[in-house]
Amino acid sequence: MKKIVLLLAAILSMGEILAQKTSNDVQMFNPVMTGVTSLTIAPDSRAGGMGDVGVATDPDVNSQYWNPAKYPFAISPAGFSLAYTPWLRQIVSDIDLANLVGYYRIGDYQAVSGSLTYFSLGEVWVDDYTIKPYEMALDFAYSRMLSETFSASVGLRYILSDLNYNFDESTTPGHAFAADISMFYSNYIFLGRRECMLNFGLNASNIGSKISYDGGQTNQFIPTNLRLGTSLLIPLDAYNTFSISADINKFMVPTKPTYKQFLSEMGWEDPEGNTYYTQYEEYLYNIGYDGMSPIGYFPFVC
Repeated sequence: MKKIVLLLAAILSMGEILAQKTSNDVQMFNPVMTGVTSLTIAPDSRAGGMGDVGVATDPDVNSQYWNPAKYPFAISPAGFSLAYTPWLRQIVSDIDLANLVGYYRIGDYQAVSGSLTYFSLGEVWVDDYTIKPYEMALDFAYSRMLSETFSASVGLRYILSDLNYNFDESTTPGHAFAADISMFYSNYIFLGRRECMLNFGLNASNIGSKISYDGGQTNQFIPTNLRLGTSLLIPLDAYNTFSISADINKFMVPTKPTYKQFLSEMGWEDPEGNTYYTQYEEYLYNIGYDGMSPIGYFPFVC
């Protein structure tokens, strides 16, 4: 199925969307803009089916994405998983997410892990050309138990984002490096006569460099995220467990300066509502917000 570039770019780039201009002000929807938004997509069905909850749930093979510090608490000494997710199938037919992950416990207190994520956007028609944009990330983590109930982990990630697929010589694939820092606490508590497991988790992910699609002339933040969560596992019988889990997420990325903030910083007043809008767009471009899609340079204007 053919896709228009505007829809694809809106999914990937969290571009700016300008609302109607009034006579007294310019009202704007001002989302957080990041590159490589595929890094925010849950790669496994379990956490995705739970509403993207996973930083403090019981350890499994897919903990690399949610909280690698859980691996030392895993029961199995090693494991790997291959996941494939058809993405947005109600809209398009060839957007896919694939994830390969594995871990290995070293003794009783340490673990190493890694994953490879590949996000394909299929074929995108731009004028008379067909491009095949994609994004991928390769990461490794080391985790260690610091006590019988507490563990910590550090991870490194290489990110590649090729949204133009060599469509234009003036654009280049984006490269970035990032780090993850995570912690996990797990202990048993008694609720009545039931021995329950109480977990707490923290994961600060994608702490790293910006990414550029034009050789460094403009840059975008990668989706740095702070995730906090807790989980309570209550055994019902020898074969069934009931769990209550919750996560809180905060993007650690600044929002784009609004027109009001620009006027305040410059010390200007604009009773007409758009007198200095050209200067505002130049200001955004100079600080890295060019307001353009990395695919074909289509502006996000409604």
